[in-house]
Amino acid sequence: MRPLALPRQPEQARAHGFPIVAVLAPVIGSVLIWALTRSPFALVFALLGPLIAIASVADARLQSRRTARRESARFDSEVASTRMAIERRHAEEREQLLRVVPSATGLTSRATHDPERWRIAAPAGVPVRLGLGSLPSGVRFDGQPAVAVDGDDPVQVAIEQLQELASTVDGVPIVVDARLGIGVCGPTALAQAVARGILLQLSDRLSPESGVFSVGAAVRDWTEALPHRVVTSCEQRSAVVSWTCDGETGVIAAASRVEDLPVECRVVVQVIVGRGA
Repeated sequence: MRPLALPRQPEQARAHGFPIVAVLAPVIGSVLIWALTRSPFALVFALLGPLIAIASVADARLQSRRTARRESARFDSEVASTRMAIERRHAEEREQLLRVVPSATGLTSRATHDPERWRIAAPAGVPVRLGLGSLPSGVRFDGQPAVAVDGDDPVQVAIEQLQELASTVDGVPIVVDARLGIGVCGPTALAQAVARGILLQLSDRLSPESGVFSVGAAVRDWTEALPHRVVTSCEQRSAVVSWTCDGETGVIAAASRVEDLPVECRVVVQVIVGRGA
């Protein structure tokens, strides 16, 4: 991904001092002319120096203000353009990640299934999606901005806001490896619903030819529609599903408390009432 360019900081207006030489030159010239001609009109030219100097200073200040306004407008425009570019990059990142790791709902609504997904062996990893959240973004900037001395400098603040915006992309899948063991705890109905969604993703990742699920009698209905081989364990009463595939193993469990989850669950999702976890 090609780095983005940060907005160029506004150019500072040049400081214009009072033109002392421009003031003194006409005065000295008019005095010399008066000394030669003794004409009092020659002294009138001495007034030209201060007038020209004052006009020059006023014009310089006017040009500086125009330049400052023009540079400020240019900087604001570049900030807006950069912000839009960041949002476009984030949208591309988000779309790609959502496509690679679809949700359980996305699997059920998918028109066709890709048979190539089962050509990836379990030792390569079994990614499943827990939900949506924020992750570090791949958006980078070309070069670094100059550091402002004043921390309240609006230019520096705008650049820092762009860098902060670019650093994180929202609404992307939070993905974990199912081989770590996933436990979901919270209100029973909600926790089990989340666990079933993870199980559905897992069944799409594991080939029916080599994947085997072991379930307790209490959650036998979770796997009834799966094409995989399912082994029912009468001893297992809790909401736990174990799986094996190509020598790899894992577990998905749901419980009301963290303490009730199997010790094999190295990833724990605490479900909050609503849509949060």
